[in-house]
Amino acid sequence: MTRPFLAGYDVAVVPAPAASTPLRTDIAGFAGRAARGPVGSAYPVRDFAEFTRVFGPARVTEGHLAHAVDGYFRNGGDLAYVVRVLGAGARPATGVLRIGREPPITATATSPGDWADDLRVLATRRTIDGGRTAWTVSARPVGADEEVTRAAELADAAGRIRLVRFDLPNRRTGDTVPSGPVSVAWPASGDYPARLSGGDNGATVGEEDYRAAVQPLLEQPEIALLVLPDLWDDLGPAGYGFAGSLAGWVHATLDRMLLLDLPASANESTAAALAAIALLQREIGTPRARAVAVYHPWLVIAEPGGRADAAPLRVPPGGHVAGLVSRLDRERGPSRTPANAPLVDVVDVAGGRVPVSQFALVEQRVNPIRGVPGRGLQVWGGRTFDAATDARFLAHRRLSHRLIRAARRAAEPLVFEPDGPPLHLALTRAVSTVLLEAYRSGALLGRSPDEAFAVATTSVDGLVVCEIGFAPAAPMEFITVRLTLGPEGRLEVIER
Repeated sequence: MTRPFLAGYDVAVVPAPAASTPLRTDIAGFAGRAARGPVGSAYPVRDFAEFTRVFGPARVTEGHLAHAVDGYFRNGGDLAYVVRVLGAGARPATGVLRIGREPPITATATSPGDWADDLRVLATRRTIDGGRTAWTVSARPVGADEEVTRAAELADAAGRIRLVRFDLPNRRTGDTVPSGPVSVAWPASGDYPARLSGGDNGATVGEEDYRAAVQPLLEQPEIALLVLPDLWDDLGPAGYGFAGSLAGWVHATLDRMLLLDLPASANESTAAALAAIALLQREIGTPRARAVAVYHPWLVIAEPGGRADAAPLRVPPGGHVAGLVSRLDRERGPSRTPANAPLVDVVDVAGGRVPVSQFALVEQRVNPIRGVPGRGLQVWGGRTFDAATDARFLAHRRLSHRLIRAARRAAEPLVFEPDGPPLHLALTRAVSTVLLEAYRSGALLGRSPDEAFAVATTSVDGLVVCEIGFAPAAPMEFITVRLTLGPEGRLEVIER
Protein backbone atom coordinates (compact mmCIF):
# COMPACT_ATOMS: atom_id res chain seq x y z
CA MET A 1 0.00 0.00 0.00
CA THR A 2 1.33 3.40 -0.97
CA ARG A 3 1.51 5.91 1.86
CA PRO A 4 -0.26 9.18 0.89
CA PHE A 5 2.07 12.11 0.44
CA LEU A 6 1.33 15.26 2.43
CA ALA A 7 2.92 18.66 2.03
CA GLY A 8 5.64 19.38 4.53
CA TYR A 9 8.67 17.46 5.71
CA ASP A 10 9.26 13.79 5.06
CA VAL A 11 11.82 11.95 7.20
CA ALA A 12 13.71 8.93 5.93
CA VAL A 13 16.21 7.00 8.07
CA VAL A 14 19.24 6.01 5.99
CA PRO A 15 22.24 4.15 7.50
CA ALA A 16 25.40 6.22 7.46
CA PRO A 17 28.06 4.98 5.04
CA ALA A 18 30.89 3.09 6.66
CA ALA A 19 33.89 5.29 7.39
CA SER A 20 36.78 4.52 5.10
CA THR A 21 39.97 3.37 6.73
CA PRO A 22 42.88 5.58 5.69
CA LEU A 23 45.47 3.89 3.52
CA ARG A 24 48.71 3.89 5.52
CA THR A 25 52.31 3.00 4.76
CA ASP A 26 53.87 4.60 7.83
CA ILE A 27 53.31 1.91 10.48
CA ALA A 28 56.22 -0.18 11.77
CA GLY A 29 56.36 -3.65 13.25
CA PHE A 30 59.03 -4.67 15.79
CA ALA A 31 60.14 -8.08 17.05
CA GLY A 32 62.66 -8.46 19.86
CA ARG A 33 63.27 -9.17 23.53
CA ALA A 34 61.39 -7.32 26.26
CA ALA A 35 61.26 -7.50 30.05
CA ARG A 36 57.66 -8.76 30.01
CA GLY A 37 54.52 -8.68 27.92
CA PRO A 38 52.39 -10.87 25.66
CA VAL A 39 53.96 -13.46 23.37
CA GLY A 40 52.73 -14.68 19.99
CA SER A 41 50.69 -11.67 18.91
CA ALA A 42 51.38 -8.26 17.41
CA TYR A 43 50.45 -5.78 20.14
CA PRO A 44 49.71 -2.19 19.00
CA VAL A 45 51.29 0.69 20.95
CA ARG A 46 50.87 4.41 20.23
CA ASP A 47 53.68 5.83 22.35
CA PHE A 48 56.64 4.71 24.41
CA ALA A 49 54.72 5.12 27.68
CA GLU A 50 52.22 2.51 26.49
CA PHE A 51 55.08 0.23 25.43
CA THR A 52 56.59 0.54 28.92
CA ARG A 53 53.27 -0.29 30.59
CA VAL A 54 52.87 -3.45 28.52
CA PHE A 55 56.43 -4.65 27.87
CA GLY A 56 58.36 -3.10 30.74
CA PRO A 57 61.07 -0.43 30.93
CA ALA A 58 64.18 -0.19 28.78
CA ARG A 59 66.93 -2.34 30.28
CA VAL A 60 70.27 -3.12 28.73
CA THR A 61 69.94 -6.75 29.84
CA GLU A 62 66.68 -7.12 27.89
CA GLY A 63 68.11 -6.31 24.47
CA HIS A 64 67.55 -3.34 22.16
CA LEU A 65 63.80 -3.59 21.52
CA ALA A 66 62.77 -0.93 24.03
CA HIS A 67 65.41 1.52 22.80
CA ALA A 68 64.38 0.92 19.18
CA VAL A 69 60.71 1.57 19.93
CA ASP A 70 61.64 4.65 21.96
CA GLY A 71 63.73 5.95 19.04
CA TYR A 72 60.84 5.23 16.68
CA PHE A 73 58.42 7.43 18.59
CA ARG A 74 60.99 10.16 19.32
CA ASN A 75 61.62 10.48 15.57
CA GLY A 76 57.98 10.81 14.63
CA GLY A 77 56.50 7.30 14.58
CA ASP A 78 52.76 7.28 15.21
CA LEU A 79 51.79 3.63 15.70
CA ALA A 80 53.80 0.45 16.09
CA TYR A 81 53.05 -3.24 16.45
CA VAL A 82 55.34 -5.15 18.82
CA VAL A 83 55.98 -8.89 19.15
CA ARG A 84 57.98 -10.15 22.11
CA VAL A 85 60.50 -12.89 21.28
CA LEU A 86 61.06 -15.66 23.83
CA GLY A 87 62.82 -19.01 23.75
CA ALA A 88 61.10 -22.39 24.00
CA GLY A 89 60.01 -23.46 27.47
CA ALA A 90 59.31 -19.97 28.83
CA ARG A 91 56.80 -19.97 31.67
CA PRO A 92 55.25 -17.40 34.00
CA ALA A 93 55.99 -17.06 37.69
CA THR A 94 53.39 -18.42 40.10
CA GLY A 95 52.60 -18.25 43.81
CA VAL A 96 50.05 -19.74 46.22
CA LEU A 97 47.57 -17.70 48.25
CA ARG A 98 46.40 -19.56 51.37
CA ILE A 99 43.25 -18.01 52.77
CA GLY A 100 42.06 -19.66 55.95
CA ARG A 101 40.96 -23.24 55.50
CA GLU A 102 39.85 -22.67 51.91
CA PRO A 103 41.60 -24.46 49.03
CA PRO A 104 44.76 -22.59 47.99
CA ILE A 105 44.53 -20.09 45.13
CA THR A 106 47.29 -19.94 42.52
CA ALA A 107 48.40 -16.47 41.45
CA THR A 108 50.04 -16.42 38.00
CA ALA A 109 52.00 -13.62 36.32
CA THR A 110 50.31 -12.14 33.25
CA SER A 111 53.12 -13.18 30.89
CA PRO A 112 56.06 -15.62 30.79
CA GLY A 113 59.54 -14.77 32.05
CA ASP A 114 61.40 -14.21 35.28
CA TRP A 115 60.29 -10.57 35.49
CA ALA A 116 57.68 -11.42 38.16
CA ASP A 117 59.96 -13.50 40.39
CA ASP A 118 59.86 -12.14 43.94
CA LEU A 119 56.71 -10.17 43.17
CA ARG A 120 54.54 -10.03 46.31
CA VAL A 121 50.82 -10.54 45.78
CA LEU A 122 48.59 -9.36 48.61
CA ALA A 123 44.92 -10.29 48.97
CA THR A 124 43.24 -8.11 51.60
CA ARG A 125 39.79 -8.77 53.08
CA ARG A 126 37.88 -6.08 54.89
CA THR A 127 34.33 -5.42 56.02
CA ILE A 128 32.48 -2.54 54.40
CA ASP A 129 29.04 -0.98 54.82
CA GLY A 130 26.30 -3.30 56.01
CA GLY A 131 28.69 -6.02 57.00
CA ARG A 132 29.52 -6.88 53.40
CA THR A 133 32.92 -8.27 52.51
CA ALA A 134 35.30 -6.72 49.98
CA TRP A 135 38.59 -8.05 48.65
CA THR A 136 41.44 -6.04 47.17
CA VAL A 137 44.31 -7.72 45.32
CA SER A 138 47.57 -5.85 44.70
CA ALA A 139 51.09 -6.74 43.64
CA ARG A 140 54.43 -5.09 44.30
CA PRO A 141 58.11 -6.06 44.27
CA VAL A 142 59.47 -7.32 47.57
CA GLY A 143 60.80 -4.40 49.59
CA ALA A 144 59.12 -1.77 47.40
CA ASP A 145 56.31 0.56 48.42
CA GLU A 146 54.92 1.20 44.94
CA GLU A 147 52.23 -1.12 43.61
CA VAL A 148 52.80 -2.43 40.09
CA THR A 149 49.24 -3.63 39.59
CA ARG A 150 45.95 -3.37 41.41
CA ALA A 151 42.83 -5.41 40.72
CA ALA A 152 39.30 -4.11 41.01
CA GLU A 153 37.68 -4.57 44.40
CA LEU A 154 35.70 -7.79 44.70
CA ALA A 155 32.59 -7.50 46.87
CA ASP A 156 30.79 -10.64 48.08
CA ALA A 157 27.77 -11.85 46.13
CA ALA A 158 25.45 -12.54 49.08
CA GLY A 159 21.84 -12.19 48.02
CA ARG A 160 22.66 -12.86 44.36
CA ILE A 161 23.42 -16.59 44.64
CA ARG A 162 20.76 -18.76 42.99
CA LEU A 163 22.35 -22.21 42.93
CA VAL A 164 24.94 -24.05 44.99
CA ARG A 165 26.08 -27.39 43.55
CA PHE A 166 27.95 -29.97 45.65
CA ASP A 167 30.03 -32.49 43.73
CA LEU A 168 31.27 -35.62 45.53
CA PRO A 169 34.47 -37.12 44.08
CA ASN A 170 33.52 -40.64 45.34
CA ARG A 171 29.79 -41.11 45.08
CA ARG A 172 28.28 -44.02 47.07
CA THR A 173 25.28 -44.88 49.09
CA GLY A 174 25.84 -44.34 52.76
CA ASP A 175 24.23 -43.52 56.02
CA THR A 176 21.93 -40.53 56.09
CA VAL A 177 22.54 -37.68 58.47
CA PRO A 178 20.02 -35.26 59.83
CA SER A 179 19.62 -32.15 57.72
CA GLY A 180 20.29 -28.76 59.18
CA PRO A 181 21.29 -25.21 58.33
CA VAL A 182 24.46 -24.82 56.29
CA SER A 183 26.67 -21.77 56.64
CA VAL A 184 29.87 -20.72 54.91
CA ALA A 185 32.10 -18.46 56.94
CA TRP A 186 34.46 -15.89 55.41
CA PRO A 187 38.04 -16.05 56.60
CA ALA A 188 39.10 -13.46 59.10
CA SER A 189 39.73 -9.92 57.89
CA GLY A 190 43.35 -9.19 57.12
CA ASP A 191 46.12 -9.66 54.58
CA TYR A 192 46.93 -12.90 52.77
CA PRO A 193 50.28 -12.68 50.96
CA ALA A 194 51.99 -14.80 48.34
CA ARG A 195 55.36 -14.50 46.66
CA LEU A 196 55.72 -15.40 42.98
CA SER A 197 58.62 -17.52 41.77
CA GLY A 198 59.57 -20.01 39.08
CA GLY A 199 59.35 -17.67 36.09
CA ASP A 200 61.56 -18.72 33.19
CA ASN A 201 62.63 -16.89 30.02
CA GLY A 202 63.04 -20.19 28.23
CA ALA A 203 65.90 -21.54 26.19
CA THR A 204 68.25 -19.42 24.10
CA VAL A 205 66.32 -17.68 21.34
CA GLY A 206 66.78 -19.37 17.96
CA GLU A 207 65.64 -19.10 14.36
CA GLU A 208 62.37 -20.93 15.00
CA ASP A 209 61.50 -18.47 17.76
CA TYR A 210 62.10 -15.56 15.40
CA ARG A 211 60.16 -17.29 12.65
CA ALA A 212 57.17 -17.58 14.98
CA ALA A 213 57.58 -13.98 16.15
CA VAL A 214 57.63 -12.35 12.70
CA GLN A 215 54.61 -14.29 11.43
CA PRO A 216 52.07 -12.02 13.19
CA LEU A 217 53.89 -8.99 11.75
CA LEU A 218 53.64 -10.39 8.22
CA GLU A 219 49.94 -11.14 8.72
CA GLN A 220 49.10 -7.66 10.05
CA PRO A 221 47.97 -5.70 6.93
CA GLU A 222 48.76 -2.25 8.35
CA ILE A 223 52.48 -2.84 8.86
CA ALA A 224 54.72 -1.36 6.15
CA LEU A 225 58.13 -1.35 7.91
CA LEU A 226 59.75 -4.28 9.77
CA VAL A 227 62.54 -3.83 12.35
CA LEU A 228 64.38 -6.58 14.29
CA PRO A 229 66.72 -4.75 16.71
CA ASP A 230 67.89 -7.89 18.58
CA LEU A 231 68.48 -10.07 15.52
CA TRP A 232 72.28 -10.16 15.68
CA ASP A 233 72.56 -10.44 19.47
CA ASP A 234 70.10 -13.35 19.51
CA LEU A 235 71.07 -15.32 16.40
CA GLY A 236 74.71 -14.35 15.82
CA PRO A 237 76.04 -15.70 12.48
CA ALA A 238 72.74 -17.53 11.92
CA GLY A 239 71.15 -14.10 11.58
CA TYR A 240 72.43 -13.81 8.00
CA GLY A 241 70.47 -16.85 6.86
CA PHE A 242 67.36 -15.76 8.72
CA ALA A 243 67.63 -12.26 7.22
CA GLY A 244 67.68 -13.85 3.77
CA SER A 245 64.57 -15.91 4.51
CA LEU A 246 62.76 -12.94 6.01
CA ALA A 247 63.64 -10.78 2.99
CA GLY A 248 61.96 -13.40 0.80
CA TRP A 249 58.80 -13.37 2.89
CA VAL A 250 58.67 -9.58 2.93
CA HIS A 251 59.31 -9.36 -0.82
CA ALA A 252 56.44 -11.78 -1.46
CA THR A 253 53.98 -9.33 0.15
CA LEU A 254 54.93 -6.60 -2.39
CA ASP A 255 53.86 -3.88 0.03
CA ARG A 256 56.38 -3.59 2.90
CA MET A 257 60.07 -3.01 3.63
CA LEU A 258 62.56 -4.71 5.93
CA LEU A 259 64.90 -2.21 7.63
CA LEU A 260 68.08 -4.06 8.60
CA ASP A 261 71.08 -3.15 10.73
CA LEU A 262 74.56 -4.63 10.48
CA PRO A 263 76.00 -6.54 13.47
CA ALA A 264 77.68 -4.53 16.23
CA SER A 265 81.06 -5.91 15.16
CA ALA A 266 80.70 -4.04 11.85
CA ASN A 267 81.19 -0.76 13.76
CA GLU A 268 84.85 -1.49 14.42
CA SER A 269 86.34 -1.02 10.95
CA THR A 270 85.56 -0.71 7.26
CA ALA A 271 86.86 -4.23 6.69
CA ALA A 272 84.50 -5.64 9.33
CA ALA A 273 81.56 -3.76 7.82
CA LEU A 274 82.34 -4.95 4.28
CA ALA A 275 82.64 -8.55 5.48
CA ALA A 276 79.21 -8.36 7.12
CA ILE A 277 77.72 -6.72 4.01
CA ALA A 278 79.12 -9.46 1.77
CA LEU A 279 77.52 -12.18 3.91
CA LEU A 280 74.22 -10.31 3.88
CA GLN A 281 74.30 -9.85 0.11
CA ARG A 282 74.99 -13.55 -0.40
CA GLU A 283 72.03 -14.61 1.74
CA ILE A 284 69.50 -12.06 0.48
CA GLY A 285 70.26 -11.79 -3.23
CA THR A 286 68.10 -10.38 -6.03
CA PRO A 287 65.16 -9.74 -6.29
CA ARG A 288 64.53 -10.08 -2.54
CA ALA A 289 66.97 -7.24 -1.85
CA ARG A 290 64.52 -4.72 -3.29
CA ALA A 291 62.40 -5.22 -0.16
CA VAL A 292 65.37 -4.47 2.13
CA ALA A 293 67.11 -1.26 3.21
CA VAL A 294 70.28 -1.47 5.34
CA TYR A 295 71.58 1.28 7.67
CA HIS A 296 74.95 1.68 9.39
CA PRO A 297 76.67 2.48 11.76
CA TRP A 298 75.00 2.01 15.12
CA LEU A 299 73.90 5.02 17.17
CA VAL A 300 75.05 6.34 20.53
CA ILE A 301 72.15 7.51 22.71
CA ALA A 302 71.58 8.57 26.30
CA GLU A 303 69.82 5.97 28.43
CA PRO A 304 66.07 6.81 28.46
CA GLY A 305 65.18 8.06 31.93
CA GLY A 306 68.71 7.41 33.16
CA ARG A 307 70.95 9.55 35.33
CA ALA A 308 72.79 12.47 33.79
CA ASP A 309 76.13 10.74 34.47
CA ALA A 310 75.00 7.37 33.07
CA ALA A 311 77.17 5.87 30.35
CA PRO A 312 75.77 6.29 26.82
CA LEU A 313 74.34 3.27 25.03
CA ARG A 314 75.07 1.81 21.60
CA VAL A 315 71.91 0.78 19.76
CA PRO A 316 71.12 -0.35 16.20
CA PRO A 317 69.69 2.45 14.03
CA GLY A 318 66.65 0.64 12.59
CA GLY A 319 64.09 1.91 15.11
CA HIS A 320 65.17 5.55 14.82
CA VAL A 321 65.22 5.36 11.01
CA ALA A 322 61.76 3.76 10.96
CA GLY A 323 60.43 6.70 12.99
CA LEU A 324 61.94 9.14 10.50
CA VAL A 325 60.43 7.23 7.54
CA SER A 326 57.06 7.15 9.30
CA ARG A 327 57.04 10.90 9.97
CA LEU A 328 58.06 11.86 6.43
CA ASP A 329 55.45 9.50 5.02
CA ARG A 330 52.65 11.23 6.93
CA GLU A 331 53.96 14.70 6.16
CA ARG A 332 54.78 14.33 2.47
CA GLY A 333 53.78 10.84 1.37
CA PRO A 334 55.79 7.67 0.71
CA SER A 335 57.45 9.21 -2.36
CA ARG A 336 59.52 11.45 -0.06
CA THR A 337 63.06 10.05 0.12
CA PRO A 338 63.96 9.41 3.79
CA ALA A 339 67.45 10.86 3.35
CA ASN A 340 69.26 14.09 4.18
CA ALA A 341 67.06 14.27 7.27
CA PRO A 342 68.20 14.45 10.91
CA LEU A 343 67.64 11.84 13.60
CA VAL A 344 66.31 13.11 16.94
CA ASP A 345 67.78 12.35 20.38
CA VAL A 346 70.95 10.76 19.07
CA VAL A 347 74.31 11.72 20.60
CA ASP A 348 76.76 10.25 18.07
CA VAL A 349 77.45 7.33 15.76
CA ALA A 350 79.27 4.29 17.09
CA GLY A 351 82.63 3.31 15.69
CA GLY A 352 86.12 2.10 16.35
CA ARG A 353 89.32 4.12 16.27
CA VAL A 354 89.01 4.52 12.51
CA PRO A 355 85.48 5.43 11.29
CA VAL A 356 83.85 3.15 8.76
CA SER A 357 84.20 4.58 5.24
CA GLN A 358 80.90 6.09 4.14
CA PHE A 359 81.97 5.82 0.52
CA ALA A 360 82.46 2.07 0.96
CA LEU A 361 78.98 1.77 2.50
CA VAL A 362 77.32 3.65 -0.36
CA GLU A 363 79.15 1.50 -2.92
CA GLN A 364 77.63 -1.58 -1.30
CA ARG A 365 74.11 -0.06 -1.21
CA VAL A 366 74.13 0.53 2.55
CA ASN A 367 72.68 3.84 3.74
CA PRO A 368 75.21 5.58 6.01
CA ILE A 369 74.39 7.74 9.00
CA ARG A 370 76.75 10.67 9.35
CA GLY A 371 77.22 13.83 11.33
CA VAL A 372 76.71 17.12 9.48
CA PRO A 373 78.10 20.25 11.21
CA GLY A 374 75.24 22.41 12.41
CA ARG A 375 72.60 19.90 11.33
CA GLY A 376 73.18 16.93 13.62
CA LEU A 377 73.22 13.27 12.65
CA GLN A 378 71.50 12.55 9.36
CA VAL A 379 70.48 9.57 7.27
CA TRP A 380 72.70 9.99 4.20
CA GLY A 381 71.11 7.58 1.76
CA GLY A 382 67.73 6.45 0.48
CA ARG A 383 68.47 3.24 -1.41
CA THR A 384 67.41 -0.35 -1.19
CA PHE A 385 69.86 -3.24 -0.91
CA ASP A 386 69.22 -4.18 -4.57
CA ALA A 387 71.67 -3.30 -7.33
CA ALA A 388 68.98 -3.31 -10.04
CA THR A 389 68.41 0.12 -11.58
CA ASP A 390 64.62 -0.01 -11.33
CA ALA A 391 64.64 -1.05 -7.67
CA ARG A 392 67.44 0.95 -6.11
CA PHE A 393 65.48 3.92 -4.72
CA LEU A 394 63.67 3.39 -1.44
CA ALA A 395 61.13 6.15 -2.13
CA HIS A 396 60.13 4.51 -5.41
CA ARG A 397 59.71 1.12 -3.77
CA ARG A 398 57.53 2.61 -1.04
CA LEU A 399 55.44 4.49 -3.60
CA SER A 400 54.93 1.17 -5.39
CA HIS A 401 53.89 -0.39 -2.09
CA ARG A 402 51.30 2.30 -1.48
CA LEU A 403 49.87 1.97 -4.99
CA ILE A 404 49.73 -1.82 -4.65
CA ARG A 405 47.86 -1.48 -1.35
CA ALA A 406 45.47 0.99 -2.96
CA ALA A 407 44.95 -1.31 -5.96
CA ARG A 408 44.27 -4.28 -3.68
CA ARG A 409 41.74 -2.29 -1.71
CA ALA A 410 39.97 -1.21 -4.90
CA ALA A 411 40.02 -4.66 -6.50
CA GLU A 412 39.14 -6.96 -3.60
CA PRO A 413 35.43 -5.92 -3.42
CA LEU A 414 35.14 -6.76 -7.14
CA VAL A 415 36.48 -10.32 -7.09
CA PHE A 416 32.99 -11.90 -7.24
CA GLU A 417 31.63 -9.66 -9.98
CA PRO A 418 30.88 -11.37 -13.34
CA ASP A 419 33.47 -10.85 -16.05
CA GLY A 420 32.54 -8.25 -18.62
CA PRO A 421 32.82 -4.56 -19.56
CA PRO A 422 31.16 -3.30 -16.33
CA LEU A 423 33.78 -5.10 -14.22
CA HIS A 424 36.62 -3.87 -16.44
CA LEU A 425 35.35 -0.30 -16.20
CA ALA A 426 34.92 -0.44 -12.42
CA LEU A 427 38.42 -1.81 -11.88
CA THR A 428 40.02 0.67 -14.29
CA ARG A 429 38.20 3.60 -12.69
CA ALA A 430 39.13 2.58 -9.13
CA VAL A 431 42.83 2.16 -9.94
CA SER A 432 42.98 5.31 -12.09
CA THR A 433 41.53 7.37 -9.24
CA VAL A 434 44.39 6.35 -6.95
CA LEU A 435 47.01 7.05 -9.61
CA LEU A 436 45.48 10.43 -10.42
CA GLU A 437 45.76 11.41 -6.75
CA ALA A 438 49.43 10.37 -6.79
CA TYR A 439 50.03 12.41 -9.95
CA ARG A 440 48.39 15.54 -8.52
CA SER A 441 50.54 15.26 -5.40
CA GLY A 442 53.69 15.34 -7.55
CA ALA A 443 54.63 11.71 -6.98
CA LEU A 444 54.46 10.77 -10.68
CA LEU A 445 56.42 12.12 -13.63
CA GLY A 446 54.75 13.56 -16.73
CA ARG A 447 53.25 16.71 -18.20
CA SER A 448 49.81 15.10 -18.06
CA PRO A 449 48.18 12.07 -16.39
CA ASP A 450 48.40 10.21 -19.71
CA GLU A 451 52.19 10.51 -19.59
CA ALA A 452 52.39 9.59 -15.90
CA PHE A 453 50.39 6.38 -15.84
CA ALA A 454 48.36 3.96 -17.92
CA VAL A 455 45.72 1.41 -16.92
CA ALA A 456 44.41 -1.32 -19.23
CA THR A 457 41.95 -4.08 -18.21
CA THR A 458 41.34 -7.17 -20.36
CA SER A 459 40.29 -10.81 -20.08
CA VAL A 460 42.86 -13.53 -20.77
CA ASP A 461 42.06 -17.25 -20.47
CA GLY A 462 39.32 -16.72 -17.91
CA LEU A 463 41.32 -14.20 -15.89
CA VAL A 464 40.63 -10.49 -15.55
CA VAL A 465 44.00 -8.79 -15.99
CA CYS A 466 44.53 -5.14 -15.08
CA GLU A 467 47.93 -3.82 -16.11
CA ILE A 468 49.07 -0.64 -14.38
CA GLY A 469 52.07 1.34 -15.53
CA PHE A 470 53.35 4.41 -13.70
CA ALA A 471 56.46 6.57 -13.75
CA PRO A 472 57.72 7.92 -10.40
CA ALA A 473 58.86 11.53 -10.46
CA ALA A 474 62.55 10.73 -10.89
CA PRO A 475 64.67 9.28 -13.72
CA MET A 476 64.03 5.55 -13.71
CA GLU A 477 62.39 2.86 -15.80
CA PHE A 478 58.65 2.51 -16.16
CA ILE A 479 57.15 0.20 -13.52
CA THR A 480 54.36 -2.24 -14.44
CA VAL A 481 51.95 -3.83 -11.97
CA ARG A 482 49.53 -6.58 -13.06
CA LEU A 483 46.30 -7.36 -11.15
CA THR A 484 44.73 -10.75 -11.90
CA LEU A 485 41.21 -11.82 -10.87
CA GLY A 486 40.78 -15.59 -11.18
CA PRO A 487 37.51 -17.49 -11.61
CA GLU A 488 37.67 -18.61 -7.94
CA GLY A 489 37.66 -14.98 -6.84
CA ARG A 490 41.38 -14.93 -6.02
CA LEU A 491 43.22 -11.65 -6.43
CA GLU A 492 46.91 -11.70 -7.37
CA VAL A 493 49.30 -8.76 -7.71
CA ILE A 494 52.38 -9.26 -9.88
CA GLU A 495 55.04 -6.58 -10.30
CA ARG A 496 57.19 -6.75 -13.44
